[in-house]
Amino acid sequence: MFGQIHFISWMLTLVLFIAALLLGKTGQVTSKKIIHMMTRLLYLFIIFSGVIMLLRVETFTAMYMLKALVGIWVISMIEMILVRIEKGRRVRILWGQLAIALVLVMYIGYAAL
Repeated sequence: MFGQIHFISWMLTLVLFIAALLLGKTGQVTSKKIIHMMTRLLYLFIIFSGVIMLLRVETFTAMYMLKALVGIWVISMIEMILVRIEKGRRVRILWGQLAIALVLVMYIGYAAL
């Protein structure tokens, strides 16, 4: 059950992240702030369901902890990109980090575990 909540929360977060980016480009500030707050709420669902799944693992290995840390890295990059774009700062390096972290978390989650 928590795996489904975790997956759905991740997918909704990525969709809302893209929506917030698009709304920011069109100048709809109020809508962007609402979407941004919704992504922040989804971060809590992601972290909560991830912790519950970690606690339910029978054989805890370092790969599970690495996946959790990379997942937090993805969340932090999403948040930093949204905040820095709002402030008008450069985000090129953050986009690169987000891409690396997403590929890494997908690899660990689906190939290594």
